[in-house]
Amino acid sequence: MSSHHDGELWGLTSANGKVVTSADDNQVIIWDVENKKKSSSVIVSNEKKQSRKGRASTLSHMAASQCSRAVIYKDDGCLVVAANDGRVHIWDNISASAPCKTLEDSAEWIQTMAFSPDGSMLAVGSHDNNIYIYNTSDWSLKGKLDKHTSYIIALDFCAQSKYMRSNCGGYELLFWDLEKMC
Repeated sequence: MSSHHDGELWGLTSANGKVVTSADDNQVIIWDVENKKKSSSVIVSNEKKQSRKGRASTLSHMAASQCSRAVIYKDDGCLVVAANDGRVHIWDNISASAPCKTLEDSAEWIQTMAFSPDGSMLAVGSHDNNIYIYNTSDWSLKGKLDKHTSYIIALDFCAQSKYMRSNCGGYELLFWDLEKMC
């Protein structure tokens, strides 16, 4: 039997018949739904770093850098995990032992992330009230959307990947023209 074992479960996503979960226990688990078992897992971080600024409350005894908050898994096998210290770790392949890239633009923890439908962008919604847009080709920062007055709780793209909407803790619903903003 395998499962998460410390703190809370925070992240949940699915792709290619797999369900992916992330939690406060320094692991992301990829579940094989058809066979009803754990197919693989990755360690969020070997570093024991605390948050630079704010972090989500937790009952875990792990460092903030080892507690994951949001997770997203793309059909091509790309796994993206946001830690409680605001960093975002990217695995090009879930069988890799370490992330290929770590993004450190957010000052606080990440609650939500989304890939654009065309796969060219990753949007990261932070508790520092900003949305960070990255190019998935090289993981460079394409733009920072900073008009919200509270932490980002939800975001999604239109089907053509040209527009995005976001919601924050202040109940603001904002719409973004990404071709003009980024």
